[in-house]
Amino acid sequence: MTSATEYVLDPERRIAIRGEYEVLVLGGGPAGIAAAAAAAGHGRKTLLVERYGFLPWLPGRQAS
Repeated sequence: MTSATEYVLDPERRIAIRGEYEVLVLGGGPAGIAAAAAAAGHGRKTLLVERYGFLPWLPGRQAS
């Protein structure tokens, strides 16, 4: 029988802070773009993160 709780130990790391944001949007699809635009339009400091580094749904772009 295994324990109901498992743990992952992560050693202490130093992580650089690259900026401070009020809104973080994950994903550059249509909904992510709309959410980021709405937040920025309301004056919030917004960061949009897309895993491919570009918007994959734009013409001429393909994710590998």
